[in-house]
Amino acid sequence: MAKPLDYFFHFNSKRFGTNFQEFTRNWDAAFSMATSARDLSKIFCFAAQVVGVGNKKLLFKTDSQQLHARNFMISKTVAWQEKILGCEIEPTAGDVFRAFDAYNLLTTLPSEDFSRFGLKKSKEQMHTLGPNQFIYFSKYLTNLAIYPGDDWIKSWWSEIHQVIGEMEQAQIYHILRAVSIFDCLRPADIKTPSPTEEIGHMILDGIEEITPKGETLTLPSEVYFAAAWFGRDFVKDHRNQMEHNCHSRYERYFHDAVFALKGTESADVVIKGMDHTLDLSFIFHNVAVAFELDGFSHFIGDDRNGVMHYDGPTRFQSALIKKMMPEDMRVLRLPYSMSRTPLNNSQILQEMLENGSRQPAGVYVAHAANDVRPIEEPNAWSLSLKMA
Repeated sequence: MAKPLDYFFHFNSKRFGTNFQEFTRNWDAAFSMATSARDLSKIFCFAAQVVGVGNKKLLFKTDSQQLHARNFMISKTVAWQEKILGCEIEPTAGDVFRAFDAYNLLTTLPSEDFSRFGLKKSKEQMHTLGPNQFIYFSKYLTNLAIYPGDDWIKSWWSEIHQVIGEMEQAQIYHILRAVSIFDCLRPADIKTPSPTEEIGHMILDGIEEITPKGETLTLPSEVYFAAAWFGRDFVKDHRNQMEHNCHSRYERYFHDAVFALKGTESADVVIKGMDHTLDLSFIFHNVAVAFELDGFSHFIGDDRNGVMHYDGPTRFQSALIKKMMPEDMRVLRLPYSMSRTPLNNSQILQEMLENGSRQPAGVYVAHAANDVRPIEEPNAWSLSLKMA
């Protein structure tokens, strides 16, 4: 095989010292030489594994070069999609799986054309995937906030149901997490019975059977949140394993800036039924207002449309907070750029608090100090890239 293809196929065996110029030169060469969907999906996935957000194995000389390489890969997605969809032999479900893996690592959305093709192909060939691929495929889709459709989920579950008895508990918990998020992402205008709700209850039935009664246990967050979402009360006497209630340094800075405003009192709020403490909570002129400060990891890029979208897990958490929170709460989600602006401008912070306190009880996304949108609005979850 030619060297440029080898460069990506064996990239993870390299150590350190790769530079941005070497990476881009080899990508251009490998991309021009790859003619099969298999090779195209592999170089895309392997390159994304190296440059993607959250990669723990830094192969570039600096983290700045890794960021440049990630942005370079995102800029190449349009040409890559056109080429793989134009292959003489169509991509297989395995090729599609690798592609969605890459988009998840790059935290950027595929085009609508590729998503439609990929979901159709993977549904048709679902039987060719293995148990771990079922788990990770659903993880990629939920992270990207893509609802694949009821028929896709039915095919996916049909294959899982045949092997679920052989799965480890951790694998089942991952599937339950995906089902819960899919149920949240399912469009409200679909009036037919939800397959995700049926699947969720089926899995929770099995978990409830093996959960001891009469003692307090620490349950995985996947189980805890799914039970809360689907209205199962068998977890009410147990604890949530994954909740950590310590505040980051930035959250403390934000707290101090808000607390300095006249008429503000600090108050910790724990959402019962989730065992979740909101990032920051205040009583502002006798109205309860809380904040969730959302960093870069909560977002998926969509360069084609000039927006960034909240990811699926954050949407699910927000909907669950709304379902379980006290009736008189107002919770504002602040994107990372919005949460930093007010620290240097008390007037903006004051306006944001006043605007939030005037809203009916609910969960909102702040697009600007004077523009907070309830999460039920379709455009609440998409923000201009100019805010990034």
